[in-house]
Amino acid sequence: IKDDTSPAIRLQDNNNVNSDFKIYSPDGENHLRIYHENTSSDLVTVTSAGVLGIGTAVPYSNGLLHCDGNIVLTSSSNAPKIIFDEFGTGTDPKA
Repeated sequence: IKDDTSPAIRLQDNNNVNSDFKIYSPDGENHLRIYHENTSSDLVTVTSAGVLGIGTAVPYSNGLLHCDGNIVLTSSSNAPKIIFDEFGTGTDPKA
């Protein structure tokens, strides 16, 4: 899809007026966004640097993930984990 300002793909449901989304790239920003048409809000933003923003249109550039809101972890074993591993293996939990 080619556009002079903000190319977009729109996803619209004829049966539910609250489920209209668009995936677009804002003019001049080099970002990819998922936007909820009915609430007029960006839900997810991916910058050209690979930074992922959830709940924000402007994710912080000093990390790879920026969540604006609560983060909820669940697990089928009732033991959700976040593992901080400085070596990139994902197997060395830090206390």
